Amino acid sequence: MADASEENLKAPRPDPVFKLLTRQEAERHGLQLGETEVQYSTLADLVLLVPPEASLQNTMFDFFRPVNVLEFKSQGDQLDLKEYIRNQIRTDIQFLRGKELEYRNVLNVIVSSRRPKSFLEYASQVGVAFTPEIGKPWLLRGQVGFQAVAIVICSELPLEERYYQWLVFAPTDTLKWRNYVIALFRKQNQELLRYIKTMRPKEYSMINSEAEIVELLKAEGFITAEYEAWVEQELMEATRRTWPRISKQHPEVINELLSQLPPEERLAGLDPEQRLAGLDPEQRLAGLDPEEEKELYRKLSEKFKGESPN
Repeated sequence: MADASEENLKAPRPDPVFKLLTRQEAERHGLQLGETEVQYSTLADLVLLVPPEASLQNTMFDFFRPVNVLEFKSQGDQLDLKEYIRNQIRTDIQFLRGKELEYRNVLNVIVSSRRPKSFLEYASQVGVAFTPEIGKPWLLRGQVGFQAVAIVICSELPLEERYYQWLVFAPTDTLKWRNYVIALFRKQNQELLRYIKTMRPKEYSMINSEAEIVELLKAEGFITAEYEAWVEQELMEATRRTWPRISKQHPEVINELLSQLPPEERLAGLDPEQRLAGLDPEQRLAGLDPEEEKELYRKLSEKFKGESPN
């Protein structure tokens, strides 16, 4: 199975980004990658091993056990019983593979973009309880037979820097995601902003107005002239990409925005032919002073001198 890479990230899909960001953060804290491919079973998203010497205090992995089998569910891919059972089987096989490995050292980890309400309701009905850990309402703990299970809810993670890699996957229709993106601008975390822009270009461009973000950063003292220029350029490009969609659905929005721009800015980026498109000859000549008009006629006369009018 190929690892997530920069090439994978050209397509706006959350799964390879989740694997890459989680793996990078895990390796930064000394965790090791385990084998994900299991015969007669589906692949695990990630298997992360915690060496005895690794310290996970104050990291997003501080609830991990020595062997952790991860399954990721994006906002458009809700956790259900079948998906849960698949990771339960992967976790069991990791235990069977381990030499002298105690079951209490293995953890089934589900990282879910939003709270999997239907799955949790079903689990409760059959007597399986998932309860929030004290001080970590975003972390649900459960015990299913011999197997320990942890469900991480990205939409409920606190806005702390150690959770930034998983907050990328909070649902884009929540206030949490909006505040998170603004926090990334505040922290000048251009790497994570790039991943967000790749996966969610429409939501990224609509997160806030350029002026509002720049003014917010200025007021809080989080911006330099160089970074301000980058923010303005970044948001300008994002907005430009969404204009075709906005102009079709809400032409009045575009008209209102354009009406606030001076003429030279409205025409910026257009070549001469584009600027004159749709105008009849009289309109094209309107605005020329007498001297400019004489000069234009002189040049045209020289250009077509001796040529047939047809």
